[in-house]
Amino acid sequence: MRKTLFSKHFIMVSAIILLSLVVLGAVLLTFASQYFKQDRYKLLGHNAELAATLTYSSLKNNEYQAVNARIVLPSYAVLANSIDADIYLADTNGKILLFAGGSSSEREEKEIPQEVLNAAFDKGEYEELGKMNGIYKDGHYTVGTPIYTEDGKRAAVVFVSASAGALSVFLSEILRMFIVSSLAVLILAFAGVYFTTADLVRPLRKMVAATQSFSKGDFTMRVPVESYDEIGQLAISFNNMASSLATTEG
Repeated sequence: MRKTLFSKHFIMVSAIILLSLVVLGAVLLTFASQYFKQDRYKLLGHNAELAATLTYSSLKNNEYQAVNARIVLPSYAVLANSIDADIYLADTNGKILLFAGGSSSEREEKEIPQEVLNAAFDKGEYEELGKMNGIYKDGHYTVGTPIYTEDGKRAAVVFVSASAGALSVFLSEILRMFIVSSLAVLILAFAGVYFTTADLVRPLRKMVAATQSFSKGDFTMRVPVESYDEIGQLAISFNNMASSLATTEG
């Protein structure tokens, strides 16, 4: 009886605990991933707006025909290095006019697709998780902020791109901490389940031993009543039955 009931109860409760931890881990990683992406887009967007403000002043001073690279590019570099990202300026035809690399990502000299520029101008902002039409060889978070002339015409778009590889590092750290904490919880939980199950099964084992004694004609054995729950009530009934059998046999 001990083997069957103990094993079933212990395995069932342990499986529930393990399943709960797996679900919790999946939910945690999902929310952590979403938080990281939103935070990344927010950071890139903030720096894109700063770069756009600096660029607008230079464009305005040059009647929106050119940008003073000697003034704007150092500012791009400071912003790019501060967040490990690339900042680049594209004209309305998609040609990259200025580029400041704050990341170590490999890139190719390609133009920005017109649909990307149109999306940035139409929505007032552009967000992408991709390779920016092959500019990058791996995935990047990219935010684009459009720049308009005083009369509302399209002038240029400032893009800020950061490698998406940081997400994997972030999630791996979260997963590592979750696994370590889960192992500690599992050890405590399994120990608790083991002793609770053993305590639950112990009166039943004693009843089995008493039953075996009864089969040999010995009705003196009794089951200790350790609680007044269902198991305790069963023990009381069992002892009453043993007393009745002893009286009958006597």
